[in-house]
Amino acid sequence: LAPDAAAAFTDRMDEVVRPGTSGHLRFVTPFWLLSDAYGQDPAAALLGLGGGVSERLMLPYEYDVNTPVKIAVEYGLPALAAYVLLLATGSKTATQRALIFPCLVLLMFTGGYQQFAPALFPILLIMSVARLLPEGARA
Repeated sequence: LAPDAAAAFTDRMDEVVRPGTSGHLRFVTPFWLLSDAYGQDPAAALLGLGGGVSERLMLPYEYDVNTPVKIAVEYGLPALAAYVLLLATGSKTATQRALIFPCLVLLMFTGGYQQFAPALFPILLIMSVARLLPEGARA
């Protein structure tokens, strides 16, 4: 059983460099999308291309859009910075402050699916209900 499980894991490790695989779609194509969008319209880095555009761009490759790339393409880099700052500064308890960095890493770098409720909800749930009582309050 162990060699089969290990082989299943190691067989997928090169997906990031193979176009058409799920790893490539999640971790590489969002950055291709950013490069192509900003290359064709450099002002998009500041102003974005408009809401909903990131999922309908006609590009010569299949791509996946994750939340940070979606915000950067549709609304620009200042909006992405505001989004990250909102998540980073919106903490209230010590537990929430401890979870900010792991949640931001999960949101920004896990590649895809964060814009859909089932995957985004756990991140927001963890950040919002992690010890609901403010510091110093009694249970």
